[in-house]
Amino acid sequence: MGGRGQHHDRSDQHPEDARRRSAVPRPSGLHAVLRARRRSHATPGQVRRRRASDPRARSHRRPAQRRGARRGPRLRRRTDCRPSTFRSPRCGRRRIVKFAQALIGADPRGWNRIALAAEAAGFDSVAVSDHVVYPSYLDSAYPYTPDGVPLFSPEEDWPDPWVAIGAMSAVTTRLRFLTNVYVLPLRNPFVVAKAVGTAAFLSGGRVGLGIGAGWMAEEFELLEQPFARRGARMDEMVEMLRGLWSGGMVEHHGEFYDFAPVEMRPAPPEPVPIYVGGHSAAAFRRAAQLGDGWLGVQYPPEELIAHCRTLARVREESGTADRPFEIIASPLAAPTSDLLEELSGEGVTTILTSAWMALGEFQPDVDRAVGLVEAFGERFLS
Repeated sequence: MGGRGQHHDRSDQHPEDARRRSAVPRPSGLHAVLRARRRSHATPGQVRRRRASDPRARSHRRPAQRRGARRGPRLRRRTDCRPSTFRSPRCGRRRIVKFAQALIGADPRGWNRIALAAEAAGFDSVAVSDHVVYPSYLDSAYPYTPDGVPLFSPEEDWPDPWVAIGAMSAVTTRLRFLTNVYVLPLRNPFVVAKAVGTAAFLSGGRVGLGIGAGWMAEEFELLEQPFARRGARMDEMVEMLRGLWSGGMVEHHGEFYDFAPVEMRPAPPEPVPIYVGGHSAAAFRRAAQLGDGWLGVQYPPEELIAHCRTLARVREESGTADRPFEIIASPLAAPTSDLLEELSGEGVTTILTSAWMALGEFQPDVDRAVGLVEAFGERFLS
């Protein structure tokens, strides 16, 4: 997910138990999982600080940890793909809240199988995280931990989201795909427009672009993109993307980008929704004024509800309250009937979750991940 983590429930279940409905404990979060994982992998001198008195000292190196090859039998697809609505296990009432499965932590070589399992289980979408490179020495502070040290390491795989989405869309028929989040100002806007537009065209319009401004200055420097004023540049990029996806000649004359009429094809079959991540005032403004929705990652329910109300106020002030708007969020709590009803009432449309991180696992093998996705679907999506 590239943002916050979730709390979690520990489990000593065996992998084969994952396919049984009774084997899935109540999902909660993954934040503590990631923290415990980071502590277990720590080595002396792993976190380097510039000065003991400097609270922003965040520089660090990470020890190597590689996955081994993971292979397993092909998933037998179900033919009765169900809609991604929640049926309360307590009273049987339906909640129009969709579910998205985050792929972070799973071996990318198994993502096609996991996508098939998610589609068959009733998930609406899967979410792909994003980084291009990870420097060996990092001075930027990660904004979602008190000590500024990321909850992931450079040895973890970060496949190109649009290559991965293209592969998964080729083996699925209904499942949607989104980025959570794609560091938009890290890239050339024409390259982004071409990659996302092509994925949307080939998948039949089953993609959404979740964007963020980014936090890793070193990554921007390596890709030769300015870190300063990246938020303002991202605002202009959103306008450019929508124009380039329109399927006709478009020109643009802005502060950061200026070009004469051009046409980019293939064009998406329908507008690509853009979801804005972040919880700063600028992020809420950007989501309300420019986005088709907001991405909120790993908040306690009360904090998430407060953010939803802030968004509603900003949308009202911006004159966009009447436009369709999605909220994709991962609350740090189990998806109970009462919670989903409350969140739906606040505007939440999709719950972003992880079938394995809810169990305290960060890197399940592919068979385990598929089994947990299937079991989650049987308990919460059937």
